[in-house]
Amino acid sequence: MRLALVVVLVLVADARGGDASRLRRAELAASGPLERASLDLGGAGTATIELGLAAGETRRFVALLPAREGSEALAPRSSDEHLRFLGWTPDEERARRWSALPPALRLRPPPTPPSSANAASLAALSLAFAAAFFVHRLRARPGLALLVGAVAALGVFALDTALARPTNALVVYDYDARDGAGVRWECARDRLDFASDAVLSFAVEPAEHAIAVAIDARGDGSPLTRVVARGAALSRAEAPDAAVPDRASNRWGDFAEVWTRDADGAWTARGPWASNTALPPAVAGEARPPGWMNPALPQGLKLLVGRAASDVRGAEVWVRVLGP
Repeated sequence: MRLALVVVLVLVADARGGDASRLRRAELAASGPLERASLDLGGAGTATIELGLAAGETRRFVALLPAREGSEALAPRSSDEHLRFLGWTPDEERARRWSALPPALRLRPPPTPPSSANAASLAALSLAFAAAFFVHRLRARPGLALLVGAVAALGVFALDTALARPTNALVVYDYDARDGAGVRWECARDRLDFASDAVLSFAVEPAEHAIAVAIDARGDGSPLTRVVARGAALSRAEAPDAAVPDRASNRWGDFAEVWTRDADGAWTARGPWASNTALPPAVAGEARPPGWMNPALPQGLKLLVGRAASDVRGAEVWVRVLGP
């Protein structure tokens, strides 16, 4: 009875993990003149699309739109008749590729991005207080006070935007070396920007958050996409763009730190690991990687965890390899 219950729970979890992406591909058509337009997708969120079409110009393209379970039955409402929703594109290929991942990768929760920095908010708050002081001093001249207040409001907005932390705060490559499968997670809080539409899954936590998608569809190529959900963790999964690190020869790239867990559960610090070299011997230091990169695994499974140099956008980059 207990075994049967475990099997049922695993099957339910597997079913839920197969197709829970909060972004789905949709086909859209636009005709000019049209600078921008928006789509309302109800509880899933909204999408604002920059088009920049002149009179007589047309464009037909595929974009990622907010979605929830059952979204295939929704027809988004457009703010402009020049932007038409043609339908959701077939999703079977994405769902098949996601479902084909080993359960150890597909059912594991997305990595948790670091907390948002508050430096920009403090700077904006300081400007707001300074503006309030000057507005108070100018209360005898209401016209000038109104002008100062308006300029200060624009300054607060610009400062908060310009000093915002890097949006892509965490990248994790998660591999299962037993069958060569892998997934690349790109995670951030509040906002996530990306150019590719090759999304295997997109997660939002808390799950009830609606998302606002901004799409720049001007020019050729895949539209640039920005997903915003204040107070939420955003995670995008895609196929990895680098080979699985092999202990005999590191084909992935340079690592600043590496840790390994043996089949008996013992952790070993290995220090830096250069590209195209064998796994280095043990070194003195912290024997375990950070807890959030150390999943609960049964005895008998090896694990390798590495921290790479930050990418060009300042994101932390980590690699986790299960087996062999």
